[in-house]
Amino acid sequence: MLIDHGANVNAKDRAGNTALHCICSVGLNNPRPGNLDKIVRRLLQKGADGNASNRHGIAPFEMAFGDGLMEACDILLRHGHYPREHEVLDRMMIKLIQDGPRNSAALDLLLDLDVDGFLLSNSNYLMKMIDRGGQASILAASRYLERFPRLPHLSPKQKLTALREGLAVRNKELVKQILAMKVSVNVPDKNGHTPLYVAVQRYRLSDHDLIEALLDAGSDMHFKAPSSTISTPLEKAIVEGKQTLVQLMLEREPLRDNPKAPKGVYLHAAAHGAPPSKRMISTLVRSGASVTELDHNNDTPLSAFLRSIAERPHLAACKGKRICGTVWYLWNNKVDINLRNKVGKTITSYLTALRIYDGVNLMQQRVANSLKMGLDIVAAEGEDGKRGLKTLRFRHSLVGLRNFRGGSKPPVRLY
Repeated sequence: MLIDHGANVNAKDRAGNTALHCICSVGLNNPRPGNLDKIVRRLLQKGADGNASNRHGIAPFEMAFGDGLMEACDILLRHGHYPREHEVLDRMMIKLIQDGPRNSAALDLLLDLDVDGFLLSNSNYLMKMIDRGGQASILAASRYLERFPRLPHLSPKQKLTALREGLAVRNKELVKQILAMKVSVNVPDKNGHTPLYVAVQRYRLSDHDLIEALLDAGSDMHFKAPSSTISTPLEKAIVEGKQTLVQLMLEREPLRDNPKAPKGVYLHAAAHGAPPSKRMISTLVRSGASVTELDHNNDTPLSAFLRSIAERPHLAACKGKRICGTVWYLWNNKVDINLRNKVGKTITSYLTALRIYDGVNLMQQRVANSLKMGLDIVAAEGEDGKRGLKTLRFRHSLVGLRNFRGGSKPPVRLY
């Protein structure tokens, strides 16, 4: 109505703002009218200056962009009222990064306005997005990288920072973009964690391609910083019971194929799991993990497993044949079941104690029955038998080790 009665549409207030500035600002226009687009069009039709600057040098387009009024930006853009100066584009990009991009549309619009590629001329804006962190900023950084005509130059430190921030919010696109730049993936952070270790910590079933990308880039699943007490990425996956992830990692690089892999560490980690998993242990054994290596308690993986069952029967969620099947995977003729650990126990003593249980605990009863039905402790053959040493004999038909083609012959074991 005021416009129709001759009001000056380009009149300014004390801050130098015109009516168009005010309608394009959330701060100056609160609450926001529902017919914002109609008002902007009406002002422009009546001669409002879409390029007018207030005392801070800000035009209506920049004001609307900064407040996320994208419909107003679209109208101004269609009327040819948009910034072209590098200084203004820089200011708009900095504000967008500081406020946190609401969506990729704002970033795409700003980059579309930059016809000569000024905003894509270096990596400063990218690193500002990454340093700000958070899901929205990292998503914007990934989108910003997609718009680069060529991969930007980043220092090794910047690449690692970007990679770690991408992993922190599980942004697969940014992680893969940074990996394409040949980043050093086995450099630990201040906590001693490599990018693969961080990915294992945050792993979900949908993250297969993320883990594969890190492994393809040369990530070492056995990496452990010197003098560090932190576990390796593979050990971390085992301890946390991430069976699918362990299988993925071992399929890419079986333990037997890497002479430097700590083959005994992983079975001990699995044997101490909560609960110990037959499937996890069998996966490791088939991959080449050592069943004979001793830990700091002088325990083999088998004695560590049995001690874990004895001390925590409530965690032995292994029903029926699983207990004996796990013992079978952890034992071969090279495992000395008569060897005493630091507390004076042997594998035979743990097995005997578990087998003779006659109390009321149902879980311990299940363990005892499984062991009595599935295996026997018998005298060793030859000189060892004369010295009173024992060995194990399994009833394979009772421990789930049948040959798939029929019969009760156990499968061939490779050590």
